[in-house]
Amino acid sequence: MNLIAKNKIADYIRQHPEAQTAFLIWLKEHPDSEAKGIVDMLGRPHMEQLFTVMAGVGHGDYQVECRTNYPLKTTYIVWAGSIKELKAREQAQIDQIRAENPGLQSVVSVKITEVMLIPPPPVSFNEISSGKTVQQAIARPIKQSESPIQPPYIESDKNFKPATQYEEALARAVAVFESEPDTPEFDELAELIPLIAHYEQVKLGLPELKMPDVVKYKMEMLEIAPQNLPDFVGTAEEIDLFLAGKQPLPDEKLERLCDFLWIKFRI
Repeated sequence: MNLIAKNKIADYIRQHPEAQTAFLIWLKEHPDSEAKGIVDMLGRPHMEQLFTVMAGVGHGDYQVECRTNYPLKTTYIVWAGSIKELKAREQAQIDQIRAENPGLQSVVSVKITEVMLIPPPPVSFNEISSGKTVQQAIARPIKQSESPIQPPYIESDKNFKPATQYEEALARAVAVFESEPDTPEFDELAELIPLIAHYEQVKLGLPELKMPDVVKYKMEMLEIAPQNLPDFVGTAEEIDLFLAGKQPLPDEKLERLCDFLWIKFRI
């Protein structure tokens, strides 16, 4: 799944550093969650080709509005910001509707709520009695349907050099994003998407996300204190050093800790 227009998130976290970890984690998790959504959508008999959704970020403090073109397996970010900014944005839209329609008596306001699935509380390994056995749940990957179109990225002279070329191409991609297959605009979009995605990956300059920050963020989400982590992670001193970014965890321990905290990616 391609995700483009990540410049909106890059610009936002430059202005709001406190949102950096939440949005960077969302960017890492998006391909996996979107791929599962595609499998579900492609299995529906009367699916639409284009969808606009609001996605919750992190603790639910932020939102991202996305528009997805399923035939091209591409999502572009329409807007990113805080819940407070989202409410102000919605109110501005309502005010504009009222200004354009003076005779309109009332406007129905729909409040967007987020449903967050929280995994069950972790079981401390120290609390498991010797007389009981614990069966580990194994997450089985969903077999993904063959993608209708997945334009490959090919190094070429078309690669964007100045940022203005990228910005112009992104604006054009957004303008023709709703084009249908077997049209010149759709073919143009298919050529633009991999070039835009490559530029964003190489030159956008998103901050580096570090594994201790991911672990701390997930622990906060699940309300897990360092002293409540399983014994396999290490001693209290080793855990403190890891969370402070001063000492890495061995790969085996990190794998088990990520599984424990439902972290689906590695850095």
